[in-house]
Amino acid sequence: MSNIRFLFDNKLDTTGAVITASSTVTAQVSQAQKNGTGSGSCVPGGVYTGTTERTYLIIIDLAGDVGTATFKWSSDGGSTFSGTLVATQAHPLTLDNGITVYFTAATGTDFILGDRWDFKVIFGYGTAKLIDRNRNTEWRSSDGFLSESFSLIQRLGTQTYVLSLASLGSGIVLAGTGTTGQIWKSTDSGATWALIQRLGTQTEVYSLASLGGGIVLAGTAATGQVWKSTDSGATWTLIQQLGTQTHVFSLVSLGSGIVLAGTYPTGQIWKSTDSGATWALIQQLGTQTYVYSLASLGGGIVLAGTYPTGQIWKSTDSGATWALIQQLGTQTYVFSLVSLGSGIVLAGTAGTGQIWKSTDSGATWALIQQLGTQTEVYSLASLGGGIVLAGTYPTGQIWRSTDSGATWALIQQLGTQTYVFSLVSLGSGIVLAGTAATGQIYMGCASIVCGFLSPQSIQALIIQDHNFTSTAIMSLMAHTSDAWGAPAFGPVAITWAAGKIDYYLSATQTYQYWRLSITDAAQTDDYLRMSELFLGPYTATTRNFAYNWTRGRAPYMVGSLTGLHPDAVVLGVPEVLMCNFPLLPDADRDTLVDTIFPALYSVSMKRVRPCWIHPDPSVANDAIMGYWEGDALALYAQSPTAYWDLPLQFRELVRAMM
Repeated sequence: MSNIRFLFDNKLDTTGAVITASSTVTAQVSQAQKNGTGSGSCVPGGVYTGTTERTYLIIIDLAGDVGTATFKWSSDGGSTFSGTLVATQAHPLTLDNGITVYFTAATGTDFILGDRWDFKVIFGYGTAKLIDRNRNTEWRSSDGFLSESFSLIQRLGTQTYVLSLASLGSGIVLAGTGTTGQIWKSTDSGATWALIQRLGTQTEVYSLASLGGGIVLAGTAATGQVWKSTDSGATWTLIQQLGTQTHVFSLVSLGSGIVLAGTYPTGQIWKSTDSGATWALIQQLGTQTYVYSLASLGGGIVLAGTYPTGQIWKSTDSGATWALIQQLGTQTYVFSLVSLGSGIVLAGTAGTGQIWKSTDSGATWALIQQLGTQTEVYSLASLGGGIVLAGTYPTGQIWRSTDSGATWALIQQLGTQTYVFSLVSLGSGIVLAGTAATGQIYMGCASIVCGFLSPQSIQALIIQDHNFTSTAIMSLMAHTSDAWGAPAFGPVAITWAAGKIDYYLSATQTYQYWRLSITDAAQTDDYLRMSELFLGPYTATTRNFAYNWTRGRAPYMVGSLTGLHPDAVVLGVPEVLMCNFPLLPDADRDTLVDTIFPALYSVSMKRVRPCWIHPDPSVANDAIMGYWEGDALALYAQSPTAYWDLPLQFRELVRAMM
């Protein structure tokens, strides 16, 4: 049995840490409570963008009807007012942080001087719930994932490149690889992969396109072949080589069985109108040699990206004819294209790794930015809602935009990979990335980032009351800044356990920024949750509690926390540990009595702060959240030199029994 560990100094709670999550259930805006005699109403709304709970107050400061009456408003319950004599209107008016109000009329005078309404903004599932020491509250992600970090899933055999990815729906995903032209398949949204087959003697599967109904096409090299599957990738048949072309770099489905292919070495467009069964040459795109990317915008509009002069070509008749639009600056390759809808299209280029944007269906283009020092933007994927990801070379980075490509931020480098060749969105925020130089699959994660005011020494992580499935992939990393290229520490894998997870670092790590990443493709709740998160050091005594300790469960009234004290309001069945520490040496006595107990016990308020203990660290995932109780603890905290024997009782803090 290992010596008990005390985990009482949660750095997330004691150092003013800023905790951000890749997604969180948005704050809830309550209904307005009215106090007044006017007949009209005030209706609050909007999406709150602030970080703290607030009470808003609306007071009529000039009587009248909607449009004539005016109001003043406060976001701190009336302590201060941010606006006065603001005209009432029947359409939403923005106050601050995304909060709006509008006013409705009724019979008689709508608003009387002094009419007032108050409403609250409540974070039911915000990140603050992770450190409130209350197991009855919890953080929830809004959609499970937003791909703010990525976790390694697996390498696909001995393949060097994952060149293409395609989602078929219902969790089925296909990957095309090099250097032996293989097809791999996942049926669980990318969590696990199995080799299906090599496509003849081909060396690369550069492109994949799902046509629906289980029909999938693959474009290959080194002899420019198209292969077809009609059973969701389980089996494959060679259709034909596209003329004398050696590479089929791109495929795009336009619906109704119409498919286009872009090729090398003479930059040709080929077309099929029968779901890939037969193909006809349409034309070469000028003097271009590569047609590296294709994107369908709907309504027969298709764009093509080329090499060697980085051109955009456009068709408005489903690929029957093509016209040159423009070269994208001095770029040589247009490696990737993605349509965001409503005529918005993004292009990823090389040789200086730029993002270009069109807002008129590809008719005109504007340079947005180079992605750091990257030279090639190989892949783009739209997650919806203006969120777009980009995969790059030469340091295998993922970049992210949340405003439809207007601005970009580096998310992370994918291990030691140099290329992010392919990206695919599976919906619900789940994204997969295919890489080189060792043919790996990564999955986008939900993430929680903890930024401290200064570097903090961390030894332990505890995740309490989570809903992660047994196939969840978790990792912890740390860095000197909030720019997560290649982290200074980690990522280290966290082993799953049901309900509660504890993890001890092999050595103390001291960094200012920490990130917990969670990938859970099998999650059926459509969100991730946890009630408490601990990140900090632990303290262990050199002498353990006596051998005759007891541990059991006993009915007890527990519940929500008010300040530091658990109010006994709900019936629970917590664990109770009786721990007797006899004849402690000076060092252990000082640790317990001078350091731990004063940090947990308020003499003036006579309240105990909950903490964690791990009675036997050799038993994994057995840390317990609770509080020391009994008059003896107060006595020891007040008179630390009076006793050497410490008989203590620790009571678990449980979730309410509903």
